[in-house]
Amino acid sequence: MPLEGPLLDNRNYADILQEALARIPVHNPDWTNFNDSDPGVTLLQLFSFMTESILYRANQIPERNRLKFLQLLGLPLRPAAAAKGFVNLNNERGPLESRPFEAGLDVRAGQVRFRTTQGLEVLPLEGRIFFKQALAAPTTTEELERAELYSQLYADLLDAAGSTPAFYETKPMPEPGVDGQLPVVDLAETVDGCLWLALLARPVDLSPTDLAGSLARVRSVLANKTLTVGLMPRLDEEGVVVAAGQTSRAERRAPVRWEIASVLPGETAANYKLLNARAESSVLHAPGLVELTLPAAEALTTWNWAELEPGLEGTGEYPPSLADTNLSDRVLTWIRLRLDQSGGETTVKARLSWVGVNATMVQQQILVSGELVGTGSGEPDQCFRLANTPVLPESLVLTVGGEPWQPIDDLLAADPEVPVADPRRPIYQSEAPTGLTPAARTKVFSLDPESGEICMGDGAHGARPKRGQPIVASYAFGGGRQGNLGLGSINRSPQLPAGYKVTNPLRTWGGDEAQTTASAEKTIPRAVQHRDRLVSVQDFKEVTAQTPGVDLGRVEILPLFDPTRPATPLPGTVTVMVIPATPGFEAPQPDQFFLEAVCDHLQPRRLVTTELYVRGPIYQDLWLSVGLEVLGGYASGPVQEAVRQALFRFLSPLYGGRQDTGWPLNVAVLPQEVEAVVARVEGVRLVEEVLLGTTTTDNVISVPLEGLRLPRLQGVAVSEGAPLPLSQLRSAPPVAGDQPWTPIPVLAEQC
Repeated sequence: MPLEGPLLDNRNYADILQEALARIPVHNPDWTNFNDSDPGVTLLQLFSFMTESILYRANQIPERNRLKFLQLLGLPLRPAAAAKGFVNLNNERGPLESRPFEAGLDVRAGQVRFRTTQGLEVLPLEGRIFFKQALAAPTTTEELERAELYSQLYADLLDAAGSTPAFYETKPMPEPGVDGQLPVVDLAETVDGCLWLALLARPVDLSPTDLAGSLARVRSVLANKTLTVGLMPRLDEEGVVVAAGQTSRAERRAPVRWEIASVLPGETAANYKLLNARAESSVLHAPGLVELTLPAAEALTTWNWAELEPGLEGTGEYPPSLADTNLSDRVLTWIRLRLDQSGGETTVKARLSWVGVNATMVQQQILVSGELVGTGSGEPDQCFRLANTPVLPESLVLTVGGEPWQPIDDLLAADPEVPVADPRRPIYQSEAPTGLTPAARTKVFSLDPESGEICMGDGAHGARPKRGQPIVASYAFGGGRQGNLGLGSINRSPQLPAGYKVTNPLRTWGGDEAQTTASAEKTIPRAVQHRDRLVSVQDFKEVTAQTPGVDLGRVEILPLFDPTRPATPLPGTVTVMVIPATPGFEAPQPDQFFLEAVCDHLQPRRLVTTELYVRGPIYQDLWLSVGLEVLGGYASGPVQEAVRQALFRFLSPLYGGRQDTGWPLNVAVLPQEVEAVVARVEGVRLVEEVLLGTTTTDNVISVPLEGLRLPRLQGVAVSEGAPLPLSQLRSAPPVAGDQPWTPIPVLAEQC
């Protein structure tokens, strides 16, 4: 946007005249006529007019040189960023039909407007996500008796499979929290390594007297249609990587298989058919959409458990057992998501936070079509201004006299409107040289997204719009933190027909305000040094701190450090550890939105030979038990709570350490330091003992932290006298076995 300079003197003509008249009694008490007819007042009016003109000129001077220097440096103000997210379009009470919607559907959250970035076909169905959660090893007598009972019930199945029972409960995929927290479902921690998608018929389409016929009618509508599934992965520890020599962030294509239930006549085995899936990106490493082509109506089916042997439902590779008959009676078919291990790929992880059907992505924007920006004059360096800002640069379509012009970053790089021969070539040539066709980079323009200013060339660098040519723009505008909304905020659309509903199942992300002039001025010294290029450690810190759309709490730069090989210094490798800002003493972890925003900001500014890793911290869980003696005259409860808060703050990744800037990297946690912190709390007379423990070890004398590791205090016990044993603060982790397993469903004792 244009850089506006401050005013030295904001007085106008009336203010100057009034001030001059007020001084008359002080300097000339005999002057008593202040009317316009008095010659002296006339002179004062002339003086005020001339002074106002001088002040107007003077106000152009202060800060102007510095602001102009900022412009010459090529440091424009950062425009506002538009938020984006997922929405679900559900046909809840509309007719039994599939309906396509093109991209650009207008959806709203109050006065904040979004538009879909991709089209989809909304199918008349519901989608429920389930997974098989393993039960903990039986410990009580009741649990042992239940395990023995189920082992006897499924003895024939287990003997045929030659495996050990893996008891599980059918769990629906957790919903995202209203506070923005995303749940995590790791396929590696499920019994069968799968995520199950149940396609359900809508209750309004089912007839109580003809359930089978109702399901058949729904399947006929869904036959050969495209089901759009949205996925939000969770990659806290892995982060994002840009390898050396790459011009964009590396995309890891995970071997994902989408399979649909295939019930063959006369067979009782659990068979599945591979679906045709189309995705623009790896859905296990970035938020995205998957388009699944459903089979014909006769292939859209599921197992009839009444015709099979009792007890087969939910066992082995069958879909999870559903105890709720209101759901099981509406199942049209089952689709499962799993990793393909046939290629020997074992390092890919599948951790998902949300999966939804009839989903698409949206961006905060408002469309403007056919805005008349101005009329060409034929002069050089013509500039025009759009009516709405900030402009989304990729959406702008500009036509001059009905002919489209193309955007360019630097008008000085544009070709002249009149082709000029290269003086280095000979005048006479026997053959027409190749590559001398007029360049296409003549009818170009530059755009300032924040101010909406469009500028054309001067003839020598870019063409000039001719006199009388209309300049018409179609574009989208939007942005700001107002687009970062909680889940369920997007709830209406004027373009949806009756019976359809829109909602955002996740919070939207990425919206940020435009950079202010004062903020841009503060960055001048550092910008002159790094020139928006990442070379030194300080360059990485400064540029990372300017990432739009995120709220950074802490940035650490680790040169020569590869998180996959922490013991070996690797030249050309840089790891950027980022932690989101939070008001409390918690241990925040950046989510996928956060890491991708930082990586996308750093990637075009790094050296091409730099291998860049953007990671969150790796937290080392700690437990502390403190025994102390309270000073006389102090209440025990408040003192113990003050000790707890002091310990949480001291070990905080954002506010801890001796400098209150976060626990430093590569510094071990010692009980002696903890004891010193406790002793400084008001009301503590004496520290009896401090017990420090980790996840697996009690009473350690030191917890070393290397690489990206930072402490995370999981439990604190503060008591008078002897400290509480650490074993009472935590429980031992379960030990996994290496035997083959057969999934066995266990019914919940309470519905």
